Amino acid sequence: MSNKAAVVEQIGSPVVIKTVEKYAPGPDEILVKNGVISFNPLEVKMQKFGAIPYSVPAILGFSSAGTVEAVGTNVSYVKPGDRVTVLAPFDLTDLRTGHFQEYYIALPRYTSKIPDSVSLEDASSVPSNLVTVVAVFDAMLGPERPSPDGKRAAPKGKKLLVYGGSSSVGGYAIKYASDLGYEVITTSSPQNKEFVTSLGASSVVDHRQPAEKIVADLKALGPFDAVFDAIGTPEPTAIIGQVLAETGGGIIFTTLPELGDSAVYAKPDTVKRVYDSWPQVLDREEQKALLEWTYHVYIPEGLRSGAIIPTRNFKVPGGIDGIQEILDKSLAGVSGKRLITHV
Repeated sequence: MSNKAAVVEQIGSPVVIKTVEKYAPGPDEILVKNGVISFNPLEVKMQKFGAIPYSVPAILGFSSAGTVEAVGTNVSYVKPGDRVTVLAPFDLTDLRTGHFQEYYIALPRYTSKIPDSVSLEDASSVPSNLVTVVAVFDAMLGPERPSPDGKRAAPKGKKLLVYGGSSSVGGYAIKYASDLGYEVITTSSPQNKEFVTSLGASSVVDHRQPAEKIVADLKALGPFDAVFDAIGTPEPTAIIGQVLAETGGGIIFTTLPELGDSAVYAKPDTVKRVYDSWPQVLDREEQKALLEWTYHVYIPEGLRSGAIIPTRNFKVPGGIDGIQEILDKSLAGVSGKRLITHV
């Protein structure tokens, strides 16, 4: 049987819609029939600008939800017919594992079962966003894990700043931190204030204000025991850097590398910016237990209990044929929501 895919044949050029093979899973693999693709802002930056180096041809697409079509002989975690949400491995040399296609190969360690109470739409964006948060918080705070049953820990008496709380990653970070018992301060537009407050933020600063006003407001709410920048662009780096520098210095954990001229990310000497390819961090041998807990315990049980509140979605028609148009829309950005399309 055939399989339609959106293939990057040249970085900077539109994706090409092609018919590729319908893959057979290896002994340790899962074949997934794609149902809903969730778009990550990094994907369009890779397609248009090669933001992270990779070889072409390639099939992008890192996060989706679908139905198990077939499993390899060694796979016991799922069976055909199970609904799953999956994060693609970042090894783009294997065209079978990208999610911009109708059928793809998934690895059990990056696959989570979806409870009956949760839709494919809501589950589709969970892995790429939440795994980033789990890895960042492990690096930032150490081995603290929230309860997947939704019970919030007792207050720690510590403050944590999430810059960009209405972003997809930022929303998960607010909920994760508040469930751990931190007092969470965040930034968002006024239209998203109610949403980020519902996730657990105790104070919300309007990020549309002039930079000097944001700095003043954040300083008044600090000092912070930990800082997570869910946006990762130069402007938040400068604002947070000034806040930290004027309150003794500190570390900014962030979601994006310094793209382009590093001078635009200038920050005081007392402030350090830490980036890693966070989903890949969990692949390291020393993180094996955290990886297992994230995909096979926290995501399925957290979705079932409500401990995990999925990102708000913005549905876009088009499916595989509309991938390029949706990528272009992703570059323009949609405030507080993740673009998804049905396959």
